[in-house]
Amino acid sequence: MIVLDCLSVNVTAIASDSGIVVIDTNRSYGVMQRLRRVIEEEFGRKDFIYVVNTHGDPDHSSGNQVFPSVPLVAHQD
Repeated sequence: MIVLDCLSVNVTAIASDSGIVVIDTNRSYGVMQRLRRVIEEEFGRKDFIYVVNTHGDPDHSSGNQVFPSVPLVAHQD
């Protein structure tokens, strides 16, 4: 598991046997692009299976677009 604190928002990545799960995606597209590369390098893989948003505030979900083909798990407000 990797927990990255960037712009006062934690982005968590968990590597499972099935793939990588990212929890919250930061407020900045550019920052999240860099964080995705860090996650890929740290785990040595690129098989993202889910992006989970703990809630819909922009500081937790604006980076979702960095994972366009990865299923998003969230709840309705």
